[in-house]
Amino acid sequence: MDIKELINRRDSIRSQLDRAKGQLESSERERQDLIQECEKYNVKPENLDSTIEKLEAKFQELLSAFSADIESAEKKINELLKEKNL
Repeated sequence: MDIKELINRRDSIRSQLDRAKGQLESSERERQDLIQECEKYNVKPENLDSTIEKLEAKFQELLSAFSADIESAEKKINELLKEKNL
């Protein structure tokens, strides 16, 4: 292997290292932005999974209640229509 090849390999490695450092810095900024977003909503980042689970459970609860209300309304409308022979 000659000196030019070694220099090219060194330069390639430096370039890869610089790209990796840039990606790391970008990821760290994004992480900090996410932490600030969580704190904005009074959610501790370390509790994010449990907060999401609670929100999903509440959503399912509300969705079930809404579905039950719709079914009840449909039943009452159908009964009214039967009474009026419509």
